[in-house]
Amino acid sequence: MDHSKHPFPSPLFLDLPPVEFSNKNQSSNYIHSRMNTKEVLEEYGLTRETAAQYVDAITRSNQTQTAEELDVSRDTINRYKNAFAEMTPGERLLLISTLTQEKLLNQATE
Repeated sequence: MDHSKHPFPSPLFLDLPPVEFSNKNQSSNYIHSRMNTKEVLEEYGLTRETAAQYVDAITRSNQTQTAEELDVSRDTINRYKNAFAEMTPGERLLLISTLTQEKLLNQATE
């Protein structure tokens, strides 16, 4: 497929710029952290492809159905579930929104 004719970048190479978050409730000196999708995936030992599939499938299915759909073990799904549970709300939001956007862009360019 010739992507040069499409207004959107290839979803495989899309990575949004770092997002700045602040937690104003912890102290008068706001805590700022800069994150990007690649860093969050690396920190939790997740692959971009499986994380994207996990986000998509788990919103529609239970863990067993998700494991079957992705053709991975329930242990893998459980590891992803635990990793997402360990993430800060900002990290989860970043991954879910970025990976969902990539999926939608990919569908639009097919």
